[in-house]
Amino acid sequence: PGGQNAIVNKGNIGGAYLDLAINDSLTQKRHPGNSSFSRKELLASAEKYLKETISMSQTINDLYYESFYGLILSDVYELQSDYKNAYSLYKKYKTVDDSLHSQDIKNQIAQLESEKELSLRDKKLEINKLTIANQKKQQIALVTGIGLLAIIGGL
Repeated sequence: PGGQNAIVNKGNIGGAYLDLAINDSLTQKRHPGNSSFSRKELLASAEKYLKETISMSQTINDLYYESFYGLILSDVYELQSDYKNAYSLYKKYKTVDDSLHSQDIKNQIAQLESEKELSLRDKKLEINKLTIANQKKQQIALVTGIGLLAIIGGL
């Protein structure tokens, strides 16, 4: 009930109410029972669902959904002329978004550094193998040379 699916579902309902409030032609449509929803009522419903979504996100410490649905709620506040809350939520969203992107970039840099280190290590291993192979060849040549000298010296 309080997991990510519930958060997304509730947040999407809030977003749908916001979409209805933004599209004036839809606010004129009648709901079954001949009651119509005013823009103000649609925005109030959007606000209610989005606040619940943000609260659920905070409960499970999901900063991404908290800030994402906070951004949508900032649009609701803007349409309600509550610019202070709209700006506050927008700032919070940008801070989290920048932080998430910054972490992504840090992860990419770490991945590239790790790949570079592995590549350098592999090259060093290859060089070491070649060095050992050359040393073995030199030893064989030296032993062969000594053996030939011993044979020639023995004649």
